[in-house]
Amino acid sequence: TDVVHVDNEGPQLQAKLEPIAQDVQGVQTAFAYAEGTKLWFNPNHEGAVELQVEAIDDGSGLGLLDIPIPDGGWSEAGASAPDEAQFARAGAARGLNGNTHTRTLRWSEGADVPNAYSVTGTETAGKSTIETITFLEDAEAPSTTITGLELVDGAAQVAFDAVSDNVGGAGVRTLGIVRKVGAMVTPDTCAGAEWSSEWSAPVSIDLTSTTSSDAAVADGTCYQYGVRVADNVGNVAVIPSSAELRVGNIASPQTEPVQEVSVPTQAEPIVTAEPTPVAPT
Repeated sequence: TDVVHVDNEGPQLQAKLEPIAQDVQGVQTAFAYAEGTKLWFNPNHEGAVELQVEAIDDGSGLGLLDIPIPDGGWSEAGASAPDEAQFARAGAARGLNGNTHTRTLRWSEGADVPNAYSVTGTETAGKSTIETITFLEDAEAPSTTITGLELVDGAAQVAFDAVSDNVGGAGVRTLGIVRKVGAMVTPDTCAGAEWSSEWSAPVSIDLTSTTSSDAAVADGTCYQYGVRVADNVGNVAVIPSSAELRVGNIASPQTEPVQEVSVPTQAEPIVTAEPTPVAPT
C-alpha cells in the first residue's frame, strides 16, 4: 500500500543577530545592537553583524535557504562579490535541514537602511517560509540637560534631567560624570582660570540617576562638569554645564607699600639791610 504524506507547512526558521565588536582605541565596541530579529546599526561607523538562521523542516525536508545581502553599502564579510543563489545551492548540497547557517553582513560608513529584508526557507515540496529582519539606523547620542551645580558640605553636587535616547533609538548604554579643572588666577572669580584641555575619565553612575556628587575638590580651584552619555550603537556625547563651580578662593596679590619720601623745604635766605652811612659833621 502506498502511503501519501501531505506537507502543507513550510520550514521552521529562527533567526538570531550577533553584532561583532571591534577594537576602538583599546575598547571593544559594536556599532550595532540586536533584540530578537530587530537590528539597530550606526551609519556613522562601519561595522558587521552575524546573522544566524536555524532551519528545520520535518516534512519533505528543506531544499533551499536564501540569506540575501542588503543593497546600499552592505556586503558579506570576507567576500568580494557574494552571490545569493550560489550560497543557497551550496547550502542545499551540504544538507540544510536542522542546521544553523551563518552569514556575516558588513555595512560601510553611510550605508542605507535595508528595507523589507527577509530570509526565505523553501522545502523540497515547494512550500516557503519567510523570516523578516528589521533594520533601524541610529546616528544620535542620548541627551540630557544639567539643571544644577553647587557646593554642598564641601562636595560638588551636579543635578540633571533623566537621560533619554532619541525616539526609536537603540537605548542608553552608559552614563557617567566628567569634569575639567581650572586653576584660579584671580580672586573671587573663575574668569581667566587655567583649564585642563580634556575631560576626565567618566565616573560611571546608574542609568536612572539624576544627581551626582564629587567630594574630590580643592580650595582655590574652579570646576566644570559634564554628563557623558553613550547608547548601544556607539553614539557618545558630553553635555557640559553652562557655568563653572568655584571652590574656595585664592589670596589677593600682595602689593608693595608706597614709601613716602619727605623732601626738606629749602629755607628762604635771610636778607639784612646794610646800615646807612652817617656823614661826618
